[in-house]
Amino acid sequence: MLILAEDNRTISRSELKYYIPSEKLTGFLDGLSKIMELDPHCNSLYEGYRINSVYLDSNNRQCLQDKLDGVLFRKKFRLRRYENSSKCYFEVKSKFGSRSIKQGFSLNKTELKKFQKQRFEEVKFLEKNGISDQLVSGSYSEVVSIDYRRIAFRSDFFNIRVTVDYSMACDFNNLSGDLSSYAIIPLLFDDRAIVEIKFDKYVPTSLRKYFENCGFLIRTSFSKYCYAMRFERLNTWNDY
Repeated sequence: MLILAEDNRTISRSELKYYIPSEKLTGFLDGLSKIMELDPHCNSLYEGYRINSVYLDSNNRQCLQDKLDGVLFRKKFRLRRYENSSKCYFEVKSKFGSRSIKQGFSLNKTELKKFQKQRFEEVKFLEKNGISDQLVSGSYSEVVSIDYRRIAFRSDFFNIRVTVDYSMACDFNNLSGDLSSYAIIPLLFDDRAIVEIKFDKYVPTSLRKYFENCGFLIRTSFSKYCYAMRFERLNTWNDY
């Protein structure tokens, strides 16, 4: 099951991230497919589905600064669209140490228009969940669009997902999230991808041993948003 924000539900889980070199990716996917089920939304084992995320931040870039400062309790806000879906979703991702909590809400066309005009207090679910006050008081707005493709695996019994994100790029000009256009600024200057384990309570032995045997995986705290924001001011390089 591809978990979309239209469920209007809260998901709590822990996350582990890794860099993987491009030359190791095919073998890694082959091995992973033997112990986990490929998400049916993937086009194939080697071709994932497209995701676009438009991130919001305050005028003083509070979300970015909290991440860079390593604040244990922090939030980020984004609009998300998926390939082959006409819907748009608003997500609030809260970080509590190593634990992540994601709230997701689907937006209808009227709500999306209000949202994009920063009329947050007029969007009912934002008001109901106490989100609009923070967005309004911090003068939040869309700051960057990030495109990428994702290959996903699942284990429903253990409530685990493993994702592989690649072809990551950003755009500061087109913030509509329209999937008819593509971001062109690459987040990484090499062909590495990002592997992520998303789990509830524990990682089963078979998956843990598989990752332990993949010595080419390198643990990271990689953030798409932080890497993209290096390019916000091209005259001043920000090496986050």
